[in-house]
Amino acid sequence: MSDNRDWQADMKRVEDFKFAQTLVNGIQPRFHGENQMPEPTIYALEYWLQQYAAEKQRADIAELAYQGLQEDVVTIGEYQSLLDKHTARTKAYWAEKERGGILENALFTKMEQLSRVQKRLYETEAQVQKLKEALETIAFAPLVDSDNAELERRRKVAGTLLCTLYPVMDKEAEA
Repeated sequence: MSDNRDWQADMKRVEDFKFAQTLVNGIQPRFHGENQMPEPTIYALEYWLQQYAAEKQRADIAELAYQGLQEDVVTIGEYQSLLDKHTARTKAYWAEKERGGILENALFTKMEQLSRVQKRLYETEAQVQKLKEALETIAFAPLVDSDNAELERRRKVAGTLLCTLYPVMDKEAEA
C-alpha cells in the first residue's frame, strides 16, 4: 500500500457504498433469536480506515515534535561550551558565597569588637565623671584646715587637672 493514498477518499467511498446498500436492500430489522448474517467486509474496512486516520494523526503530531526537537539539537562542541560556562559560573557562585561567608564573619567580629569598645568608652566616661566630681570637691573645698599651704597646693593640682579634663573651661578662662 502506498503512503500517498488518500484515506479520506477511501472513507467517502465506504460511506457512499453503505448508503447505496441501504437504498438497495432497505433496512431489514432483526428479531431476537434469528440467525445473524455475517457482517459484510465493508464494516471491517470502515473500522480499519478509522484506525488508520487516528494513527495518521498521532504520527503527524510525532513528526512535528521530532522536527521541533531537531531544530533544538546542539552539537557536542556547543554542548561542551555551555557545560564549561555553567561549570565556571557554578564555581564563581560558590567562591562568592564562601567569600560572603568570610566577610560576614569578619563583620560580625568587628561589630563585637566595636560593642566592647563602646562599653569600655561608657565605663571610662563614667570614671572620668567621678574623677571630675572628686576634683571639683577638692578644688572648691572651703579653707578650714590649719595648713593652708598644703590645701592651696592641692587646689592648684586639682585646678590643673580640671583644666585638662575641661579644656573648654580653660579656653573660656583665657578669653
